[in-house]
Formats: sequence, structure tokens, C-alpha cells
Amino acid sequence: MNDRIAQAFDKIHAEDALIIHTKEFLTVKTRHFSRKPVPAARKIAVAMACFMLFFIGGSSYLSWFTSISTISIDVNPSIELDVNRFDRVISVRSYNEDGDSLLAETDLRFLDYREALHLLLETEDMQPYYSPDSFIAVTVFGSDENRKDEMLAIVTDCTSIYRNVHCSSGDSMDASDAHASGMSCGKYQAYLELYSLDPSVTTEEVQKLTMRQIRDRIQDLSKGGCSRPDSERAHIKETEHHEEEAHGGGKPNSDKNNVRDENQNTNKNQSTNENTDTSEHESTNPDDSPAKNKNRNENEKNNKNQNGGHHCRGRHGG
Repeated sequence: MNDRIAQAFDKIHAEDALIIHTKEFLTVKTRHFSRKPVPAARKIAVAMACFMLFFIGGSSYLSWFTSISTISIDVNPSIELDVNRFDRVISVRSYNEDGDSLLAETDLRFLDYREALHLLLETEDMQPYYSPDSFIAVTVFGSDENRKDEMLAIVTDCTSIYRNVHCSSGDSMDASDAHASGMSCGKYQAYLELYSLDPSVTTEEVQKLTMRQIRDRIQDLSKGGCSRPDSERAHIKETEHHEEEAHGGGKPNSDKNNVRDENQNTNKNQSTNENTDTSEHESTNPDDSPAKNKNRNENEKNNKNQNGGHHCRGRHGG
């Protein structure tokens, strides 16, 4: 088949004048166009433009998904919002079951952090935590001090309409240690404050405490109070109360003190009476020395003998 087509075309021959006329026509239409080599500089410029376009696009992508600040919300739920340089929330993390329940109601990713914080605080599960005995901690973390201070001012203003919300800033260097301990940055910062006052406290114990309980223990220890948990302190107080009742209304040593005082008074009175008797005896017979008593007895005896002899002689003589 192919051979037949080739043989058919071989029988067609153009005249020389037609060939020359066709060539001139094409030259006029293409304006003497000819392919020239592309300079190397132009190739390099095109390559650099493509590289810059890729670099800018890649940098923007990395900047969008790179966290430079963190907002930690801690009550009993513990939640963290990672914020990029464009003030957008790029990731949300929960550190306990209450936090999981709170995040199940709303999607905060890629929202402005102001709007995300507002939606989070407005959820139905957050409403019980606005009671007077609650403590809601909102902590801003970041390596850029100026940006951190700016965000703290904005967060404080955004949360000013809510009760029991306390805003502060923290050191981002503690983030890795916090996450390794299974806690948010805000709760870990509270743990470090409590640990400085009570080194016996553990991360496992703090994980089970609410922010209100942590702040109460910090306050008690700062005033020199007991570092034990509330239940343990209540048990100790109850035991002490029972002991006081068993000893008669909180005076267990009163009977012993009374007996001791009576013995002291008795000994003192006996000593006083003995001294009084001795003094009276000495003052009544100041001249009763043994020698004088003997002489006095002999004189009385002689007087009796003399008186008896005279009476006898008188009776015999009469």
C-alpha cells in the first residue's frame, strides 16, 4: 500500500518556474524570517524568574502554615490555638476530654484569632465556667515580644465582657516541656508556679486539677498555708476537732495543770507553817538554855529541904 502511494507521488513533477515562484511567494509572506539561536542571558533570566516565582509561592505557603504565636485557654478544658503571622488560626489542640467536647461544637481553623476566641467563649459548654467560683486563664505565648504584647492587649480587650477571665503572657520556651507533660502551655505555667512553692507536686496531680483549684493552692502556699490537697486538709481538721472534743472542749491539759497548782500550794503552806511554829517557840522562851534550867531546878530543891527541916524541929521542940 505504501509503495503504491510513493509510486503515485513520484509521477508528479513540478515545473522549475512553479518552484521558483512558490519560493519567492513564501519569502515575501514570512518577511525573510529565519530561526536564530536564543542568547544564554535570556535563558538565565527566564530560569531566574521561574525560580523566584516558585520561591515566593513556597515561602507564602510556609508562612501560612507556620505558627508564631499560641493562645492557651484553660479552665478545666485545656485548649491551644496556633496562630500564624497573618493572625489566622492554623491548628487547634485539646489536652483533656472537656476540651474535646468544647471543640466538637465549632471549627476554628483558618479564622482570625479574635473571631475564633469569641466563638470559643460563646459555646454552650463554656457557659457553666462563668460562675463566680471559676477561673478562666487565657495566656498568650510567642518568641516575638512586641507581637506578644500586642496580642495580649487585643485578647484582654476581646475577653473583657466575660466573667472570671484572666489574661496574661508566657515564655514560649516552656512549650515543648508542657506538651511532653501532656498539658497546655497555660496550665503548665501554673504548674511551674505551684511547683516553686511545693516541690512535691507532680504533673499527673496537676492534670486532674481545675485552674481554680491550682490558683487556690498557690494562694494558700503564698500565705504560708498547708500544701496538702483540700480533701486531706479537711480530714486533718476534722481529726483535730475530734481530739479536742475528747479532751473536754479543747482543754486536754487543764486537769493536770490544776493538780500541779494544788500540790504547789500545799507544799508552800506546809513550809510556811513549820517556819511559823519554830519562830513562836524561840520567841516564847528566849532564856531557856539547858544550863539555866538545871541551876533553877537545884535551887528549888534546896529551898524545899530547908523549909521541911524547920517544921520538924518546931514540932519536936513544942
